[in-house]
Amino acid sequence: GINADYMGISLIEKPWYINVEMWRNSWTAEQNRLFSLQSEVNELPQARGNVLRVNQLDAVQLDNDLLSVLKVQFLKIFNASHGLDDRLMPEIDALLQLLVLHFTMFSDRPTPGNKLQNLHYQSDAALLGACCVVPHAALSVWQKLGYAAVVVGGRWAWARLRRYITALRWAECAENTWRKKFWRSAGLVENIFQVATLINLVVFLMQGRYRSLADRLLGLRLVYIQALTVRNVNFDFMNRQLVWHGFAEVVLFVLPLLNLTKVKNIIVRVFGGGARAQETAQVADDVCAVCLQPATTAYHALPCGHRFCYYCLHGSLLADSGFVCPRDGRSIAGTVPASATSDSVSVPRGAP
Repeated sequence: GINADYMGISLIEKPWYINVEMWRNSWTAEQNRLFSLQSEVNELPQARGNVLRVNQLDAVQLDNDLLSVLKVQFLKIFNASHGLDDRLMPEIDALLQLLVLHFTMFSDRPTPGNKLQNLHYQSDAALLGACCVVPHAALSVWQKLGYAAVVVGGRWAWARLRRYITALRWAECAENTWRKKFWRSAGLVENIFQVATLINLVVFLMQGRYRSLADRLLGLRLVYIQALTVRNVNFDFMNRQLVWHGFAEVVLFVLPLLNLTKVKNIIVRVFGGGARAQETAQVADDVCAVCLQPATTAYHALPCGHRFCYYCLHGSLLADSGFVCPRDGRSIAGTVPASATSDSVSVPRGAP
């Protein structure tokens, strides 16, 4: 055996390089030092101006999705028991937004979307010089109230005003009345707001600060909660998303160019024509061979003479010029009203 003293640890009967206890104690000591250094680094002022724009925009989308989910569940509960009117939708939206703000911004916590993107709001008043921000600096009470008043109260007031003007038909009033002038002024204000929103978006994409007019007006900036957090991206997941997104765009472009009804009819004729013919052969002659219901505004197909609803027959022919009779598979050369068949054409009765 070897007797030695390394880093205050007595090594007996084991070489120092295989002494597990020594390495464990050394790692524990170094790990404590690393944790201490990490805590000190986290308390340092954070660099400003490096928040990714995509993170800020994704946070807005996530918050909007959360509000949509809450609204759907809220309506399911209260519509079943109280029958909420559509006229209360602005109040419902404002209530849900205030509820989310109460448990997030008013409690000095990030919204769910900001939390998922490792972001939270800070005030420009908390900025130190031109390069740093004070970590974990809470928003002032006036900024919180102002955000609620502008974002929640402003949206509610505008939605309620638009509904009121529309309900009273101020747009149809005479040109010289004050109601008509107010309606035009409201439209002008809305256009100015949309232009200002667009300008703010362009400036945001260039500078990366103030993603909305409310943030710019109140001096609210989004910074990282943990500045040293690595934005890990699974490239396999990104590849799947890109492939699926490209496939979806191709499908959305190609589908309008296809005659889906004609494609469906071809598939039915090729693979299920016999079964369809057997099914329609068992129904009465006065039943439509398409919807299998008593024919409404009955028409006969020529030359087979089978009875169809006017809409079923002509709609099928418009969608697919090669539409064939489901009863016998014969091509349809023309149509004639059922009331005119006895006078104008000879329609075979009891055709298969």
